[in-house]
Amino acid sequence: MKHAKGVILYVCIVLFIAAAAIFPVSGAGKTGYVALGDSIAAGYGLDSPAKAYPSLLAEELDLSLTNLAVNGQTSEGLKSQLAGLSKKEKRAVSDAALITISIGGNDLIGEENRRVVLTEALIAVLSGDYTMSEEMEEIYRTLKENIISIVSSLRALNPDAVILLQTLYNPYLIGDYTYLGYNIGDELDFYVQKVNETYAQALAESGGFVIVDTAGQMNGVAEYFYTTFDFHPTAAGHAAIAKVLADAYRDIRAGEVPSGTAQTTGPAAASETTAPDEPAGGATDSTGEDACISETQEPQTEAAGSGTASTAPSGETIAAAAQPEPDSPESPDYSGIVLIITAAIFFAAVLFLFLRGLKRGKRT
Repeated sequence: MKHAKGVILYVCIVLFIAAAAIFPVSGAGKTGYVALGDSIAAGYGLDSPAKAYPSLLAEELDLSLTNLAVNGQTSEGLKSQLAGLSKKEKRAVSDAALITISIGGNDLIGEENRRVVLTEALIAVLSGDYTMSEEMEEIYRTLKENIISIVSSLRALNPDAVILLQTLYNPYLIGDYTYLGYNIGDELDFYVQKVNETYAQALAESGGFVIVDTAGQMNGVAEYFYTTFDFHPTAAGHAAIAKVLADAYRDIRAGEVPSGTAQTTGPAAASETTAPDEPAGGATDSTGEDACISETQEPQTEAAGSGTASTAPSGETIAAAAQPEPDSPESPDYSGIVLIITAAIFFAAVLFLFLRGLKRGKRT
């Protein structure tokens, strides 16, 4: 009898642990926040990590922060980083209610591609021809593929988190960034906006995330940037990024950014188009509102009262957003299995009490 009770107790414990560890309730009680990306997310240049937007955002939303951002990170580097996460880091990702991604700047002007981009930009300025070379096209193509892979890796670990991808801002649209009569900010904006178009293309092809237009809030606001060629935002800039991300997260959780619709959330309320053979100068107005530029198609951005707009490369609504597309890996429904395990535990407990009572009855 003692042996039977021991077996029953052991089975109950194992089933209970299995139910709790293997079949958690989808999305319930998650309070984590994982920040991924480059030196912007890492808070480079600030005198305290507490002033970086991930820390400000975690405090604003009352979430527990795990900052996995790396200075100098590229999309290729982030893809590799996710493939090699430690068990602790995987747990942080799977427990996250929110994941933010700041990536793409180093793909464009990092050490690996800086020479290609700057050389091509100079040729385009001098010739007036903004037709990109195959080498330049490959930079954007690789970025798109990496974004899709990054989101896929995150969704494999966490199907339920809100994943926010930040648009790339242009810090050189303020101040006197003029050389030989050319405004550097205006000339580089064509290539910066191509990065943001690449994000929209990745969203159209794979879904599973939301694009947040931080650039629309940042561009053209002097206090958000240093007066040198430093690409990183000031403390005020980080605060602005945190606010845009917090507003987007709340809108998504409140259902104001509907699942199943490609969304770009942010304050930008206007859209302009620049022809492929024209420089991107003047793409940002005095209010700092961002304009999208397309080589082949005209993206459409519709203003919405709270700063939420629907964006697609061809002006059409495209699939996917905060949650995965229907054809993307979805969170399995374990409710039936959990019910069976719970019933088994209950049955085992009743059996144990019955056997215990039976034994006592024999003694009396």
